[in-house]
Amino acid sequence: MPSIAIPRALVIDRIASSDSLLKTRSLRDPAAHLLNSYAASLLDSDTDITEEDQTVFAAHLVDLAVLMLGAKRDAAHQARGNGARAARRQALKADIATHLSDPRLSLEWLAKRHGISVPYVRALFYEEGTSFTDHVTAERLDHVHGLLRDPGLKHHTIAAIALMAGFGDISWFNQLFRRRFQATPSDIRQHFLSN
Repeated sequence: MPSIAIPRALVIDRIASSDSLLKTRSLRDPAAHLLNSYAASLLDSDTDITEEDQTVFAAHLVDLAVLMLGAKRDAAHQARGNGARAARRQALKADIATHLSDPRLSLEWLAKRHGISVPYVRALFYEEGTSFTDHVTAERLDHVHGLLRDPGLKHHTIAAIALMAGFGDISWFNQLFRRRFQATPSDIRQHFLSN
């Protein structure tokens, strides 16, 4: 099983006491839970991570470890601003991906599931130059695009596939799909299933 190790030198100057390195942490501790879920999402990812992203993700992991171990005042502020926010955003995105077709998926539902406020969820998406709604819509469109290429689903109507991905309004879905992919859902299906 893959693992992630953080060199002592990266955390020792940012934590309040080196004794905290010897303590076992429970996943009930919010910082430990965030660190664990963020690391797991990185390890479970099946996409290649660029060198630049590796550097960013490594810094986030160090920030989360510092928070978990008990950060000094200045280090805690930095870690909360970088690592904790990134980990929280990653957890939200993973939950969205898992529940794309769930009719309950909403900003309020997601915030409640994660024990955070609606404005905080909004802010996490705005930091990336998007909104919760735009992110969910893009994920659903990508999901439909993948489903249309699946030969096992060729007997399903496009409307049924759109509904499976969480779209409720088919005409709105068609407009969004054409705008995003510069083709109709039928064009995409025909292109991939005829090759």
